[in-house]
Amino acid sequence: ADLSDRVKIVAMSGKGYGVIVNETLPNPGTYVGQYVGEVLNEDEARQRMVLMEKAEHNYLLLYNEHQMNEVVKTFIDARYY
Repeated sequence: ADLSDRVKIVAMSGKGYGVIVNETLPNPGTYVGQYVGEVLNEDEARQRMVLMEKAEHNYLLLYNEHQMNEVVKTFIDARYY
């Protein structure tokens, strides 16, 4: 089922684009969608950021996952997906 009318993509000041949900979610942790792309290590992500510095858009996502007492960083490049 196409549920695209329930979300909108908006420009976030100084951040790029974000996905906004148009309705109240029933529970914390409700699944909204999937960000698909190539998983990169931090060095590769930094190299791509430098290469795309002058580009109008880039598709890098940094996801910080908190596990116990540490933060695990995952970098995703969705440019070709």
